Amino acid sequence: MVAVVYKGALREYNRIMRKYFIIIMGLSILFIISLVWLGLAQTPIITSTGCTQDLDCGLSFYTGEPFCRNNTIQRWFILKQCKQNNCVTTLKTINTTDCPECQNLSKTCFQPKTTKMPTCFDEIRNQFEEGVDCGGPACTPCPTCTDNIQNQGETQTDCGGPCKPCETCFDKIRNQKEESIDCGGPNC
Repeated sequence: MVAVVYKGALREYNRIMRKYFIIIMGLSILFIISLVWLGLAQTPIITSTGCTQDLDCGLSFYTGEPFCRNNTIQRWFILKQCKQNNCVTTLKTINTTDCPECQNLSKTCFQPKTTKMPTCFDEIRNQFEEGVDCGGPACTPCPTCTDNIQNQGETQTDCGGPCKPCETCFDKIRNQKEESIDCGGPNC
C-alpha cells in the first residue's frame, strides 16, 4: 500500500516539476526576447553563483532562425560562461555560414537592401501601433465602436458594421424611447 501511494506521489511530483520546467523555459525565452527588444541583448547577466568552470553553467547554444544583418548571415547565440564564480549568460549575434538554414539566405543576404522608415501610412503594424497604422504614440487613434465618430463601416455613429447593431423601429426590441416594441415614441 505504501509503495502505491509513494508511486502516485512521485508521479504527481514529476508532473508538477515538468510543468514548472516548461513555465521556467517559457519565462526564460520571454526574458531573452525582452532583452533583444530593449536593446540590452549583449549585456551579460549573472544567472547563478558558485561555478568553477563553464560547464557548471550549462551548455551554450544557438537559438532562433538565421537572419541577415549588414550583409552577413547571423544567428543568436546564448553564451554561458563561469566568470569569478558566477554563471554569466550573454545573448550574442554570431556571424555564420555553416548552417543548413543559411544556404537559402546566402542568395539574398549579400544583396544591398533599401530600408524604409516606419510611418503611420505604410500599411504595416509597427512602431508600437495598436492596429495597422493607428494607435500608439505616433499615429492617430484607431477607430472604435465608442469614439463618437461614424467610421470603419458603421451604418450610424458607433453602431452597425463591426459594432453592435443599430437600434431601429424593426429590431423587435423596445428601445430608443419607444412606447411599445417597435412603435410609438419620437422615432417610430
